[in-house]
Amino acid sequence: STFRSARASMMFWCSLIIILEARKQAQADGGAWYPESVALWESAEICVSGNYLMLVAHQNASDIADSFYALFA
Repeated sequence: STFRSARASMMFWCSLIIILEARKQAQADGGAWYPESVALWESAEICVSGNYLMLVAHQNASDIADSFYALFA
């Protein structure tokens, strides 16, 4: 049914976001090794728009996220 399909799609996206959140946290907890890299991961952003998903760990992560969302505005 349409409801099952929508639910499956929602569960898929939630799973991807959980995976990216776990990756972000693992790197911020020291997996990135170097202090500068850890700091980037602490401020990393996960962006979702429609069928597009992005994880960005960069000193300008907020600006990059804004640019990503602007593509879909």
